[in-house]
Amino acid sequence: MFGVGIDVAKSKSMVAILSDDGEIVNAPFEIANTESGLSFLCSIIKELEIIKKLRNNTEFKRHRALL
Repeated sequence: MFGVGIDVAKSKSMVAILSDDGEIVNAPFEIANTESGLSFLCSIIKELEIIKKLRNNTEFKRHRALL
């Protein structure tokens, strides 16, 4: 699971993403509070969901191999 922290200001926002064990996934970054900025943030979150699914699938296969 990932945590997404967003510090919202009037024209831009700072975004930080942490893994479930508290490690920084990437350096904090700015997005504009526009449709394109929010679309960019959504695309990053979708990529993280794909990574999470791949990681879970890999762990499942690894545990299944031990059975």
